[in-house]
Amino acid sequence: MRLHRLELEGFGPFRDRQVVDFDAFDDDGVFLITGRTGAGKSSILDGVCFALYGRVPRYGSSDKGLRSDHCAPDDPTEVRLEFSIGDRRLRVTRSPEYDRPKRRGEGTTPVKPRAQLDEFVQGRWVGRASGPRDVGLLLSEVLGLTREQFLQVILLAQGRFAQFLLAGNDERQAVLRTLFGTRRYEDYARALADRRKAAADGVEKAKVALELLLAHGEQLAGAQPLGAEAASIAERVAALAVACDRARHLVETSEAAVEQAQKLRTWAELTLGEGKQTAEAQSDLRTERVRLAELEADAAEIAVARRELADAQAAEALRATIEVDARRSSELLEAQRRSTDARALLAATGYPDADATDAQLQSDVDRWIAQLSAWQEIDQLEKGLPAARDQIAQLTVRIGDLRAERDQIEAELKSAPDRLGELDEQITAASEAAGAEAGLLLRIEEGAAKLAAAHELVAAQQQVERAERVYAAAAERADAAGRAVVVLLQQRLQNHAGELAAELRPGEPCAVCGAVEHPRPAQPPAQPITDAAVAAAEGDRAERREAEARAQQAADAARTRRNELAERSGGATVAHLEESLATLRAQASTAAEQRARRDALTAERAQLDARQTAAMQRRDALSEQIASLSAEHAAQGAAVQASERRVDEARGSASSVAARIAETSALRTSATSVIAALRTLTVTRAAAEEARADLVQRIESSGFADADAAAAALRDEQTRTSLAARVDEHGQKLAATRARLLDLELRMLPEEPVDLAVLQARLDAADRDYRDAVERRARAASTAATLDDVHRRASTQAESVGPLVAEAESIAALADAIGGRGANTHRMTLEAFVLAAELEEIVAQANVRLDDMSSGRYRLVHTDARAARGAASGLGIEVMDAFTGVPRAAASLSGGETFLASLALALGLADVVTARAGGIRLDTLFVDEGFGSLDAETLEIAMNTLETLRHGGRSVGVISHVEAMREQLPAQLRVTAGSHGPSRIEQRATVDAV
Repeated sequence: MRLHRLELEGFGPFRDRQVVDFDAFDDDGVFLITGRTGAGKSSILDGVCFALYGRVPRYGSSDKGLRSDHCAPDDPTEVRLEFSIGDRRLRVTRSPEYDRPKRRGEGTTPVKPRAQLDEFVQGRWVGRASGPRDVGLLLSEVLGLTREQFLQVILLAQGRFAQFLLAGNDERQAVLRTLFGTRRYEDYARALADRRKAAADGVEKAKVALELLLAHGEQLAGAQPLGAEAASIAERVAALAVACDRARHLVETSEAAVEQAQKLRTWAELTLGEGKQTAEAQSDLRTERVRLAELEADAAEIAVARRELADAQAAEALRATIEVDARRSSELLEAQRRSTDARALLAATGYPDADATDAQLQSDVDRWIAQLSAWQEIDQLEKGLPAARDQIAQLTVRIGDLRAERDQIEAELKSAPDRLGELDEQITAASEAAGAEAGLLLRIEEGAAKLAAAHELVAAQQQVERAERVYAAAAERADAAGRAVVVLLQQRLQNHAGELAAELRPGEPCAVCGAVEHPRPAQPPAQPITDAAVAAAEGDRAERREAEARAQQAADAARTRRNELAERSGGATVAHLEESLATLRAQASTAAEQRARRDALTAERAQLDARQTAAMQRRDALSEQIASLSAEHAAQGAAVQASERRVDEARGSASSVAARIAETSALRTSATSVIAALRTLTVTRAAAEEARADLVQRIESSGFADADAAAAALRDEQTRTSLAARVDEHGQKLAATRARLLDLELRMLPEEPVDLAVLQARLDAADRDYRDAVERRARAASTAATLDDVHRRASTQAESVGPLVAEAESIAALADAIGGRGANTHRMTLEAFVLAAELEEIVAQANVRLDDMSSGRYRLVHTDARAARGAASGLGIEVMDAFTGVPRAAASLSGGETFLASLALALGLADVVTARAGGIRLDTLFVDEGFGSLDAETLEIAMNTLETLRHGGRSVGVISHVEAMREQLPAQLRVTAGSHGPSRIEQRATVDAV
């Protein structure tokens, strides 16, 4: 299985969509997941687990905590994982359940969880399942790993597997049971114990059950006193067979009665249906006659609407001509007004001839256009003269400034060598004082780690004491629950005779001895011990034993944690470590100040060198720039004098060339407007006369007296449609009503109304007779079926009493063997035996890597030696030391050796669990924190081991804070928390780093 791409949005600490491209690390093989505590490193793995299994372990069974607290009410929460398994590429998308504020009002409303599974087929994604349940079922088939197995083999947590290496048989059995799903073997043992008890109870109660069956069958037979006449069980069973035959005959008789009642009810239903149809037709006839009278009364009103519609349709043909005439008349008035306004505006500009024709005006406009074209260029020259004069003045000032700057640079270059010598002496002195900083920082980091461990050690010791007290109390409660079960079972055995005596009846045989007389029956108990009470006590005992096991695991974990902290702190006190750390920090601060001073002086010297070089370059550039600007100053002065002469010629008597252009442009614009208005007036007048002549001609050929009459008859489209619909609807309704009325009158319906009550009463009586017949048939069939069942069960019960005893003895022997009792000398349960075989293979796989990591010194050894004081056996692990040839306890290993052995055991377990899941290959693995306590040599061995995992295309993600690993692993996923809370993921592969 290989992970390709993970997208997180609104999930955990990530508000905005974050993308992790695992394929980018294919060339690197091993990559680092880093970030400060709480930033969200573990949330990446939570997203993978949630996508595949719909739940995250540290959130328990609820997934409401998965939504990011940074989300706004409408922000989405979604996880999308793309992965491949075998030759299939899949993509699963999930959203958890969460509460969002209501869009209206106060309070929250739940958002249901969603899930979608797609497969990439022939270049596109194809949906395979939707909904959390269907997606979960399909993924369970595809993955082949349970959620617990997946977490153990995809996330190799060093701390947990160190506990697994050092754990006792019981703790190790609990872990292996979860991974390999062997709890069913414990269920087998419990089921066999239940079967043994059930078999014993079956032998005891077989005869009583048989007697009850026979008595029940004889009671169903009715008047036949079989119990009084039968001399043996076989005869009574035969008598029940005869009663079964009689009961089946009675069923056949009742079947015939049901068929006759069914025929009578069907005839009554048909008669009632025909009567209802006739009554309905009579009602329709009366209704249609009333409707015809109403439609005929509306005929006059419809005739008026029909005439209005005809006039509107005739006038509609003239609508366009009428509208064109009105529009042309309006346009003519507007053209006359514009012509008058244009001549008035031309006169206001000073044009001498107010009645000039358009030809005269066009001649003047052409002359003005030629003049304006010639003046435009000179106008630009006039506008540019002030800027040109200012530019000449600026050039004069600029040349003077450049000459002054060049003189200043010359002075600075003479004083630079003395300052460079002073800086070199100061830099040498500061460098010698700053040399000790790196060593001091390393010692501070080591001291801080020891101080943190010393602080944690105090709380860890308290945690050990609390856990041991909880474990002692849980053990005491488990023992008390076990004793309570034993007491209940003893009381149940003592009261059993009394319970049987309570079921005895005078004259009826005893279920144990068969006697019909009961001279001295045992007294029934005042408070009998029921099966439910025993089951409740056993359930309480199981719960308390599980609580004891959990408390023991917690106590062992607390002790392991305390020992680790004691080793990490080096045995020093908090006060001593704080004093040493303060001294080191003071020394490091002084060295840092000298380092900062050295860096500042070095930077100052580099700046001085750069300024000296830049100053010489600047001096040379200034000399060239002064020469160039002087030449430009002379050329621009000559150009300004030429432009001034041309402007004086074009300005004439006006204040400026622009003023003369404005006056001439105003005359041209006004004259052009008069020309356009005169031409438009001519065209508009011709169009108005043509439209009026067309309207007069069309009115004469129409049926209207004049244009006003035609305009009055016009109606809009909606009105015409409404009139037409009203006329058509009335005609259609009138024709349809007459047709329906004729059809009903031709049916020759009776004048008297049909009496449906009589027909309904007849149907009700037939229906009651049918139900009675069905009920009698059901009773007869039930009695016959019950008799058949009782006869069959009684026959089977009579034959099974003998073999029950042999079966009970066989079940008891098997239950003892599986439960670790009787002939089972190792005291190993069936589950422990199966897990021992799995552990043996895990150790073999782990030794393949441990042999390389320890250079052949250490090997793990599985032992099935019997444990003391009745503890679980068969799951022991020892360490074989090649230097001594003697196996020893795993707890005797050093910290680094424990890490290597734990890592080897974790990888071996991953290989075995994967193989048990159908040989699924995990091409993407994660190794959790645990590298910080390793020395350099052990860390290098661990990294070489992880490097071997990438062979064959695997990618390994290492979760760590160790600075050395950041330097060794340039391929990184860096998780950082933003300034306002939400985290983000930054990805960098080796190619990106280069």
